[in-house]
Amino acid sequence: MTQVRETVDVFVCCHRQGDPSCTYLETMACGVPIAGYANEAFRGVSVESSAGWMSPMGDTQHLARRLGGMTGDEVAGHAARSLAFAREHTFEREFSRRMAHARRLASVKG
Repeated sequence: MTQVRETVDVFVCCHRQGDPSCTYLETMACGVPIAGYANEAFRGVSVESSAGWMSPMGDTQHLARRLGGMTGDEVAGHAARSLAFAREHTFEREFSRRMAHARRLASVKG
Protein backbone atom coordinates (compact mmCIF):
# COMPACT_ATOMS: atom_id res chain seq x y z
CA MET A 1 0.00 0.00 0.00
CA THR A 2 2.96 2.34 0.47
CA GLN A 3 3.48 2.37 -3.28
CA VAL A 4 -0.14 3.40 -3.83
CA ARG A 5 0.11 6.23 -1.29
CA GLU A 6 3.34 7.50 -2.79
CA THR A 7 2.76 7.09 -6.53
CA VAL A 8 -0.96 7.24 -7.31
CA ASP A 9 -2.86 10.53 -7.62
CA VAL A 10 -6.27 9.17 -8.68
CA PHE A 11 -7.53 5.59 -8.84
CA VAL A 12 -9.59 5.03 -12.00
CA CYS A 13 -12.10 2.28 -11.30
CA CYS A 14 -14.46 1.39 -14.13
CA HIS A 15 -16.30 -1.20 -12.07
CA ARG A 16 -19.87 -1.78 -13.24
CA GLN A 17 -21.14 -3.99 -10.42
CA GLY A 18 -22.70 -2.39 -7.36
CA ASP A 19 -21.22 -4.86 -4.93
CA PRO A 20 -19.81 -3.79 -1.56
CA SER A 21 -16.21 -4.40 -2.54
CA CYS A 22 -13.62 -3.10 -0.10
CA THR A 23 -11.64 -1.68 -3.00
CA TYR A 24 -13.14 1.77 -2.52
CA LEU A 25 -12.47 2.05 1.19
CA GLU A 26 -9.01 0.51 0.93
CA THR A 27 -8.05 2.96 -1.81
CA MET A 28 -9.46 5.91 0.12
CA ALA A 29 -7.53 4.78 3.21
CA CYS A 30 -4.37 5.37 1.19
CA GLY A 31 -5.46 8.98 0.64
CA VAL A 32 -6.19 8.29 -3.01
CA PRO A 33 -9.46 9.59 -4.44
CA ILE A 34 -11.42 7.53 -6.95
CA ALA A 35 -12.84 8.34 -10.37
CA GLY A 36 -15.28 5.72 -11.51
CA TYR A 37 -18.71 4.69 -12.63
CA ALA A 38 -21.66 5.64 -10.47
CA ASN A 39 -22.56 2.07 -9.56
CA GLU A 40 -24.64 1.44 -6.45
CA ALA A 41 -21.67 1.04 -4.10
CA PHE A 42 -19.43 3.85 -5.36
CA ARG A 43 -22.31 6.30 -5.64
CA GLY A 44 -23.07 5.86 -1.93
CA VAL A 45 -19.44 6.11 -0.86
CA SER A 46 -18.77 9.14 -3.04
CA VAL A 47 -21.84 11.04 -1.89
CA GLU A 48 -21.30 10.26 1.80
CA SER A 49 -17.61 11.14 1.68
CA SER A 50 -17.90 14.14 -0.68
CA ALA A 51 -14.91 12.62 -2.44
CA GLY A 52 -14.34 11.10 -5.84
CA TRP A 53 -15.71 11.68 -9.28
CA MET A 54 -18.64 9.71 -10.65
CA SER A 55 -19.42 9.12 -14.30
CA PRO A 56 -22.53 7.50 -15.71
CA MET A 57 -22.24 3.74 -16.13
CA GLY A 58 -20.23 2.87 -19.22
CA ASP A 59 -19.65 6.50 -20.25
CA THR A 60 -15.93 6.43 -20.92
CA GLN A 61 -16.03 9.82 -22.63
CA HIS A 62 -17.45 11.47 -19.50
CA LEU A 63 -14.87 9.76 -17.34
CA ALA A 64 -12.04 10.86 -19.65
CA ARG A 65 -13.29 14.47 -19.59
CA ARG A 66 -13.43 14.42 -15.79
CA LEU A 67 -9.89 13.07 -15.58
CA GLY A 68 -8.60 15.60 -18.10
CA GLY A 69 -10.21 18.51 -16.28
CA MET A 70 -8.89 17.82 -12.80
CA THR A 71 -6.64 20.33 -11.10
CA GLY A 72 -4.00 19.54 -8.52
CA ASP A 73 -5.93 21.44 -5.85
CA GLU A 74 -9.11 19.53 -6.68
CA VAL A 75 -7.31 16.19 -6.44
CA ALA A 76 -5.70 17.20 -3.14
CA GLY A 77 -9.08 18.15 -1.68
CA HIS A 78 -10.67 14.87 -2.73
CA ALA A 79 -7.65 12.98 -1.38
CA ALA A 80 -8.00 14.64 2.04
CA ARG A 81 -11.75 13.90 2.17
CA SER A 82 -11.13 10.31 1.06
CA LEU A 83 -8.66 9.73 3.86
CA ALA A 84 -10.92 11.40 6.45
CA PHE A 85 -13.83 9.20 5.38
CA ALA A 86 -11.73 6.04 5.57
CA ARG A 87 -10.52 6.96 9.05
CA GLU A 88 -14.14 7.17 10.21
CA HIS A 89 -15.01 3.81 8.63
CA THR A 90 -12.36 1.46 9.95
CA PHE A 91 -13.22 -2.19 10.46
CA GLU A 92 -13.44 -1.71 14.22
CA ARG A 93 -15.75 1.30 14.02
CA GLU A 94 -18.03 -0.27 11.43
CA PHE A 95 -18.24 -3.53 13.38
CA SER A 96 -19.13 -1.61 16.54
CA ARG A 97 -21.80 0.36 14.68
CA ARG A 98 -23.29 -2.80 13.23
CA MET A 99 -23.39 -4.52 16.62
CA ALA A 100 -25.06 -1.48 18.21
CA HIS A 101 -27.62 -1.53 15.42
CA ALA A 102 -28.25 -5.25 15.93
CA ARG A 103 -28.74 -4.68 19.67
CA ARG A 104 -31.24 -1.90 18.96
CA LEU A 105 -33.14 -4.18 16.57
CA ALA A 106 -33.14 -7.03 19.09
CA SER A 107 -34.57 -4.78 21.79
CA VAL A 108 -37.51 -3.67 19.64
CA LYS A 109 -40.65 -5.57 20.59
CA GLY A 110 -42.88 -6.61 17.72
